[in-house]
Amino acid sequence: MKHKIRCAAREAKQRHSAREIAEKSKAIAERLFRLPEYKKAKTIMFYASKKLEVQTLAAIKMALREKNVAVPLVKGDDMVAIQITGIGELVPGAFAVPEPRRGPEIRPKDIDLVIVPGVAFDAKGNRVGYGKGYYDKYLKKTIRAKVVALAYEFQIVPSVPAECHDVRVHKIITEKRTVSCAG
Repeated sequence: MKHKIRCAAREAKQRHSAREIAEKSKAIAERLFRLPEYKKAKTIMFYASKKLEVQTLAAIKMALREKNVAVPLVKGDDMVAIQITGIGELVPGAFAVPEPRRGPEIRPKDIDLVIVPGVAFDAKGNRVGYGKGYYDKYLKKTIRAKVVALAYEFQIVPSVPAECHDVRVHKIITEKRTVSCAG
């Protein structure tokens, strides 16, 4: 089931132009910056976007003006949060995802807000990721962090199969709305 969802989402993303992705990403970032969880957060972990994902580099630049910002670094089967001071510190890493070259590690318990990517989401906060489980493992280590997914409206689906190790998101921000997840 998750494989079918991944394939359908990939096809939907490919039907959008670079311009459409940029416009939708900008609208999503504007919604993120208005979110109370964002305003309260001192330390935020952002994912660094790949080509067709909701674009985060401009949002990271904005956040760096007023927040401590971390970006994931894949280490073996795990992921750690590395503090950055500029997007120039990011280079292609595991799976061609931009990662920090170096920097201080931020402990999961010190992160207030985690911005996660995904392939598809449902209104209960279930998500289909890319299949490696990095975020699920990492999010279990965070204590007080709110988890917010950035997604295009077409990535919201009626139902996502959830497994016992999956971690739900608290909110999903699309270019059209903010979904508070009930689950």
